[in-house]
Amino acid sequence: MMAVLYDVDVRTISYHLKKIFSDNELAENSVIQFFWITAQDGKNYHTKHYNLSAIIAVGYKVNSERAVQFRKWATEIVHSFAIKGFAMDDERLKNDGTILGKKYFEEQLARIREIRLSERKFYQKSPTFTLPPWTTTAPQPPPNAFLPPCRTSSIGQFTAYRRRADYGTSQR
Repeated sequence: MMAVLYDVDVRTISYHLKKIFSDNELAENSVIQFFWITAQDGKNYHTKHYNLSAIIAVGYKVNSERAVQFRKWATEIVHSFAIKGFAMDDERLKNDGTILGKKYFEEQLARIREIRLSERKFYQKSPTFTLPPWTTTAPQPPPNAFLPPCRTSSIGQFTAYRRRADYGTSQR
């Protein structure tokens, strides 16, 4: 089935699965389930079925047009999740969730309610900062506002005194 999904030969899928397992990217016993399948000739065959993790891993290894489409789609989903914190299949949700049942939508609504409830609790806990009325005061001038006139006055008087003192000593 993966060969049909990615539009490649079965040997290509087998090659990539062996490489995935040999690189310890996935554990073989955790992604394979064996089923007895009855073929058209009436014989039963013990067939390997791979889980979604194996299908995705092969999709990132195979080189075909369908695999490229898959990688673009998967990258878009991962990007959306990384940026927004969630990923949503809008088309499936708009079309009554073709493979999703009523239970799925009830779960989604319950999760949304839980998130909203936690937000409400957060805002109830966070205090708002307001100044009490008794701490307000009338605007006052800056504390150094008196220094320039005082400095000018004292320097001017000192300079005048010095000139007189110098004048008196130079004439003698």
